[in-house]
Amino acid sequence: MLPTSTPKASPYMAFIDLGRKIYNPKDIVDGTVELTLDKKLNCDSITVKLFGSARVFFTELSAAQGQLGKTIGYKQEKILIEDKTEVWKCDARSSVRETSINDIVRMASSTSIMPKRVSPQESPGLEPGLHKFNFSFQLPESGLETSFDAQHAAGCVRYYIQVEATRDGYMTFRKKLLFPIVKPVDLSTSKAAMGGFGKEETFSTKKGSVTVALTLDKVGYVPGEPVTGMITIKNKTDKSVKYSHLCLMQRAFCYANYPEVKIKESFHHTAVQ
Repeated sequence: MLPTSTPKASPYMAFIDLGRKIYNPKDIVDGTVELTLDKKLNCDSITVKLFGSARVFFTELSAAQGQLGKTIGYKQEKILIEDKTEVWKCDARSSVRETSINDIVRMASSTSIMPKRVSPQESPGLEPGLHKFNFSFQLPESGLETSFDAQHAAGCVRYYIQVEATRDGYMTFRKKLLFPIVKPVDLSTSKAAMGGFGKEETFSTKKGSVTVALTLDKVGYVPGEPVTGMITIKNKTDKSVKYSHLCLMQRAFCYANYPEVKIKESFHHTAVQ
């Protein structure tokens, strides 16, 4: 048996603290980034990024008769919001000057003197310890959609805050935090959403029949709202009904437009009683 090795812990730890757990359009997303560094983080800039998108991606196996099958990926992405702010930048006097074309030509000569290599201690960056940075973003009034993420679904709507440390344009460290946005919906003006719902099903057996009726106070609901209703079971058999289960079925349609228009349908049980 091969020996297993534990992954080496990163010397850089980041914690993103937001002022709220759920946001709505027009809200201000503000928070704090805490960096705990066990050693120097070599970077010349630290930025905080706000990003949100609606993304669809799924694969299907396509096989023509007499040919080997190939996997085709279908996708679509719509960026809902993208913004960033710089929370720290190194002193211009301590930053290392970038190499120019003239420097490359000069150093290519056989008689040139190579410059001294800059040590990590002399390069710009944050020293070991705890560093805190505040940030704030204004969410737009329109253009945002409610966060969505479901098991087995081919699409999602996600928003996140990401802190990035870069050096000469290259990323040296990053940390991401997902957070939800809920777009308020007023269903009181919709007669279809506020109307009641009722359905009845009868299951026949050799011993008789069982009729199940479901009634709901209304058919339109918003996130966080309880679903209230009544279930009636009429057992016309000589056997007792021992168990009955109620579940919410989530049905999602995801549309992809590349390389061609394709629709992926998925189902997921969100709750069982």
